[in-house]
Amino acid sequence: MRNDRERLADILEAAEKIQSRVDRGREWFDADEDMQIVLTHLVQVIGEAAARVRPIPAGDTKLFVATGRRYA
Repeated sequence: MRNDRERLADILEAAEKIQSRVDRGREWFDADEDMQIVLTHLVQVIGEAAARVRPIPAGDTKLFVATGRRYA
């Protein structure tokens, strides 16, 4: 089973892959069905990983104070 750190790494990796492709522009995206499928899959990866990351309990701010971000 994957832990939160691995899931967050999956999210970051998928987001970086998306970013590297969307820079090509909307016209290119609209004309390339294969890329539409790839980007849809990457968005699904992000959604599935995000849905499985444990939430921070309400009032638990020590993670923010120590790292400045969630689960760093």
